[in-house]
Amino acid sequence: MKPLSLICFSLKRLYVSLTKAIKNVWRIIKYQSASGILSTLSTSNISILKKPSPAVNHRPYVDQQSNISWQDPANVLVEDTCLSTWLLDTASLTERLQSMCRRFEVVVVNHQLESPSTDEIALLNCQQDNTYIREVLLLGDGVPWVFARSVIPQQINDSELDGLGCEPLGKRIFNDLRFRRGTFQLCRLDWQPMHAQLRLISDENMLSRGIATANTVYGRRSCFDFLGCKMSVAEIFLPDAPAYSNLR
Repeated sequence: MKPLSLICFSLKRLYVSLTKAIKNVWRIIKYQSASGILSTLSTSNISILKKPSPAVNHRPYVDQQSNISWQDPANVLVEDTCLSTWLLDTASLTERLQSMCRRFEVVVVNHQLESPSTDEIALLNCQQDNTYIREVLLLGDGVPWVFARSVIPQQINDSELDGLGCEPLGKRIFNDLRFRRGTFQLCRLDWQPMHAQLRLISDENMLSRGIATANTVYGRRSCFDFLGCKMSVAEIFLPDAPAYSNLR
């Protein structure tokens, strides 16, 4: 019996040792797997959208009035019919863009309390304080299509648009009959200066994805009335936007 007891004791110690070894190997495998995933995320094209940090001396491109001249559509020459339909379409731009791609993204560049431009204050007849500026890039299949800037009174931001985050603004306002859109203003912009400015306030790598060479881009702006309170939405169609499909 003594030899048998010794064998059982030895087997038990071997079992304990093997169990500990297996656990250690499993920990190593899990650690390496997690490290590999993190490494893949950091080097892949997957966009991890985060709330932007408060900007210091933030100077968005469309806030520089020397670079933009908003005009009545009758005074802006748009030779291409397809482009014209995009600029003057009163329906949801979000839904139209979503229909043109497999993956639609909203990347928030800026959303914080900030002073509007002099022109925007006059447009909305609002005070300089208590106004949110929201700037986003709209991407189709990873390619920037539209840069949008919205001037939102705090009253609307804190009630109807609370927790908006990376959700499309159009999804909120076009599903609420209390928002009524006004007439459009249009503009033409030199693309290269705008491209350089956008690279300063957003992800430089993102703006290098598929951006076509162009000399001029077009934009539109309109106001939305919400129970007597107004907000403005300006949208600049970037060179790779479907709006220019007939011009490529």
